[in-house]
Amino acid sequence: MHTQKVITRAVLALSLGFAVSPSNAQHMYFCEQQSGPQSGKIRRAALDGTNLEDLVAAGLVFPTGIALDLAAGKVYWADTLGNTPGRIQRANLDGSDVEELITVGLLIPAGVALDVGAGKIYIVDTGGSEPGKLVRANLDGSDVEELITVDLHDPTGIALDLSAGKVYFTDEAYPVAAVPAIRRANLDGSNIEDVVATGLLSPHALALDLVAGKIYWVDYGIDKLQRANLDGSDVEDLIVTNMEAPLGIALDVSAGKVYWTENATKKIQRANLDGSDVEDLIAAGLVDPTGIALDLGCGSADCQLNGVPDGCEIASGMSEDCDDNGIPDECEDDGDSDSDGVVDRCDNCPGTPNTDQADQDGDGQGDICDP
Repeated sequence: MHTQKVITRAVLALSLGFAVSPSNAQHMYFCEQQSGPQSGKIRRAALDGTNLEDLVAAGLVFPTGIALDLAAGKVYWADTLGNTPGRIQRANLDGSDVEELITVGLLIPAGVALDVGAGKIYIVDTGGSEPGKLVRANLDGSDVEELITVDLHDPTGIALDLSAGKVYFTDEAYPVAAVPAIRRANLDGSNIEDVVATGLLSPHALALDLVAGKIYWVDYGIDKLQRANLDGSDVEDLIVTNMEAPLGIALDVSAGKVYWTENATKKIQRANLDGSDVEDLIAAGLVDPTGIALDLGCGSADCQLNGVPDGCEIASGMSEDCDDNGIPDECEDDGDSDSDGVVDRCDNCPGTPNTDQADQDGDGQGDICDP
């Protein structure tokens, strides 16, 4: 039945807020659907799959989409309740203090994504036998707005490009005679356009690499992990073998890794962003893993709105931080008077080009500027 298929779907929630724990711990958070009633779980493990733990292990039915607000120490998820309306919930990162945020107006919420800066949560609702919709609300669940309520047939995955003011979502178009697609719209729901509308069967979850300008997605129907440019051009098959029912996806752009869940093989895996070097991270002890989100332990700020925390950009060498203040130099435009590639704030001779910044006498002034 379509209802049963829908409630086993997963999505990516691309969170743009990250926070540092005291130990700078890195974790994957994921939803898991269980076989018994009220037996869904929110779980957590280290990025290498070790230290698996249950965070929320009671009161859930079919949790799917998941997103992190690490600055506030919260995890959000969508829970589908079978024949009754679905709901949006959140808890502390350790699973304590579970809150009901939205309990009416949603039928089969499948994906959630956060705009932490604006205090908003975006939700796609597959609708089941009803039309699908895109919804937005405050992070506490108040002020619910229906952004798109027409021409959506079975939306499941969702991700945000805040720098461009866009929301991306998958639409399986099931069971109507429409074309499965990856679509996008403005954050207010206007200007809907198809990005990828050929070669898809059941695109479930998607993630954005805004640094490289790429969309990644998993297709449950054809068992593939694929990517394309943000405008939908240059579609690539990354992994096409040994995948069975991939449902959730998340990216660690700074480390060059893509993570995904597989519902049929009951695994969580990762690979390089080009699909090479596939690793099993958790290959035992799972029932039906669905949505996945990452805490990279790199801080909460994302000054470039590219989905990569500032701390990760600096640590990986993607960005420089010449004054060691934790802010990428690209976000501190102090000018480069001598055009030598070193901003004035960090240039030991800002009026004369000296790319090497040589200072043999250690007086803080570049050799080229010494009398």
